Amino acid sequence: MATSYSFHPVALCNMCGALPETFHVLGTRLNRSQGRDPRHVRGAAVTIVQCRQCDLIFPDPQPVPASVLDHYDMPGEEYWQDNRAEAVVPPLMQARFDALRSRFDVGGQPVALDVGVGSGFSALAMMNAGFDVHGFEPIPQFRELALRTLGLPEDRIRLSGIEDADYPAESFDFVNFGAVLEHLYDPGGSLATAVRWLRPGGRIMLEVPSAKWLIARLINGFFRLKGTNYVTHTSPMHSPFHLYEFGEKSFQRNGEKLGYSVETLNIEVGVDTSMPMSLQRLLRPVMARTGTGMMLEAVLLKR
Repeated sequence: MATSYSFHPVALCNMCGALPETFHVLGTRLNRSQGRDPRHVRGAAVTIVQCRQCDLIFPDPQPVPASVLDHYDMPGEEYWQDNRAEAVVPPLMQARFDALRSRFDVGGQPVALDVGVGSGFSALAMMNAGFDVHGFEPIPQFRELALRTLGLPEDRIRLSGIEDADYPAESFDFVNFGAVLEHLYDPGGSLATAVRWLRPGGRIMLEVPSAKWLIARLINGFFRLKGTNYVTHTSPMHSPFHLYEFGEKSFQRNGEKLGYSVETLNIEVGVDTSMPMSLQRLLRPVMARTGTGMMLEAVLLKR
C-alpha cells in the first residue's frame, strides 16, 4: 500500500541551527531507486540540500508519514537482509564495544541505553562487553525479535520511540545510537535528550552515513551525465528510509549547543551491496586515504 506524506519545510538546520539561506541545493531524490537509466524512472521527488555551516545533508521539505509503521511495519528478517536479523555480532563490532568499555571508570557495570534496539545485535555486543543494558524500540515486531535474542525481561526493552521514552536525568553512563540517528526526524533533539539522560562524563556512540562519501559523488556525476538532477543522498521515502547524512562539523556545532565534545571520530569505508565489488575494491584505498568512506563513527563525551 502506498504511503501518504505531509511535507514540512525546514526552518533551521537540525544540527547547528543555521538558517535556510545557508542551505545549498544538491538535487532531487525520488521515492524509489533511480536506477541506471534515471531518465525513464517516474516517481515523487523531494529536494535534497546541504547546510553550508555544518555539512548536514537532508530533504527540504521533509516528507513525514502519518505513522512510523508506514515505513517499518515488516518482519525484522525482511527489513535486515544480512545477519543482523539473527543478531550475529560481527567481530569488529564486538571489539569496538570491548574497547569502549575500558573507557568507563565506574564501579560495577556501566549502565547503557540502546536507542532503537532493532534486532538486538548491538545490545548483545554491549552485554558481551560488560554493560548493564536497557533499551527501547518503537516497532513491535523488531522488539519481539530483540527480546527473543537477548533473553532479557520485557521491561528492559521498552516499546517506545525516543520522542516518548521517559528516563530520569543522569540515568546512564552510555547511550548507543548505532545506525539509528539518520532515521530520526529530529536528530538534534534526540541528542539533546540523550545528553540529559547521561551522567557527567558519560558517552554517546553513533554510526551514521557520511556526507563525504566518494561513491555518492560519483553516482551524482553519473546522474548529471544522464541529463537529470537526481542525487543518491538519503532515501526519505523508500528503504532504508535515511533522512540525514552527517559531517564532522555536524557534531562539533551541535556539541557546542548541547554540552558535549567529539571524543573520537572515524570514517569507515564500508561496503555498498548495490555497487559492483570490483569498483569498490578499486576505490577502497582512495576512500581510506581521503576520509571519504561510507560511514561516520563517533564517540561523544558529555562535559
